[in-house]
Amino acid sequence: MRALGAEALEYGDPKVRELEANVVFEPIGADTFSDSVEALAPEGALVTPGAVGNPMVSFNLWTVVGKRARIQGIGMAQASRETMERLISLAGEGTLQPVIDRELPLEHASDAHRAIEARETFGKVILRP
Repeated sequence: MRALGAEALEYGDPKVRELEANVVFEPIGADTFSDSVEALAPEGALVTPGAVGNPMVSFNLWTVVGKRARIQGIGMAQASRETMERLISLAGEGTLQPVIDRELPLEHASDAHRAIEARETFGKVILRP
């Protein structure tokens, strides 16, 4: 994404509220929802699959009304076997390269969970046996 000009921002960075984005993907919940609403451009859409954190959100409704924005929940259909096989094949070929934040031995699983919950990771955390 950086190669396309995207800038990575930390959760809570004040710049998020000034983005004026056409679409904001908001998977976190209470801790970031208000910032995501503020980040919307006029007639923008906030899209959420739910919340990995607290689902009880609070935000300024007048921000949504004033921007003529919308909030949309999405669900995901189960991926077909063919889709999964294709994705595995692409990953095996090196075409898909997932972002891996860190690799830890299995006995450090509790450390991995703490880091994910504290949002200290960017990408996947791999546990090795």
